[in-house]
Amino acid sequence: EVIDGVVHSALVLRDSTLATMSEEVLCDVLRPKLHGTHHLVDALRGRDIGFCLFFSSVQAYIASAGQGNYAAACVAKDAYADLLHQALLIDAKVINWGYWGGIGVVAKPEYRDRMADLGIGSIEPAEGLAVVERFLAGDHRRITCVKGTEEALERMGITPHTPVAAARPAPVAAAPPAGSSEVLDAVVPAFTGDDAAVARNRDLSERLEAYTRWRLHQVPLPTAVI
Repeated sequence: EVIDGVVHSALVLRDSTLATMSEEVLCDVLRPKLHGTHHLVDALRGRDIGFCLFFSSVQAYIASAGQGNYAAACVAKDAYADLLHQALLIDAKVINWGYWGGIGVVAKPEYRDRMADLGIGSIEPAEGLAVVERFLAGDHRRITCVKGTEEALERMGITPHTPVAAARPAPVAAAPPAGSSEVLDAVVPAFTGDDAAVARNRDLSERLEAYTRWRLHQVPLPTAVI
């Protein structure tokens, strides 16, 4: 059985103010992200997987009124992702999504109208999948993806991206001073992947990582989540 990667996207959304929220509503929202992620972490122990991608929400940062339960669930899920990355050496990544209006639990006209009034646009499936593809191929561990007007993003404390300037031909570099190449080669030898020292260091690194994974997998996780 081979698992190349795992995506956790489970959620329950039951908006309520803290003053009127029942314990049942709180637990219903926490369960898929907090308890679900805990069990996922336990299931991944000892497995060498390529990545574990968590779908979280921008609510982890802004905590809109009436969504305190969902914000808490997202914060807990993000923290578990850090645990996976730091303790179990699994490539855990988090996307804190903005509003998806085409599919999902809030793909309803009333939500779309409310978001439009706030200057928030809907992330469509093709756009979201493009983000996922680029994110998994990159080095970042966490990103926030929100579509909105500059005013809406600023209200959420997000600095809007500036437009990317049109590509221009790269300037032609000036010729290096005579003899500089020889000096550089003497100080920093050219890298060769088949060099004996490189192969030895790579082998030691792989052995050390394997040993570290084995040792970390011996550490028991808590049996209860508080």
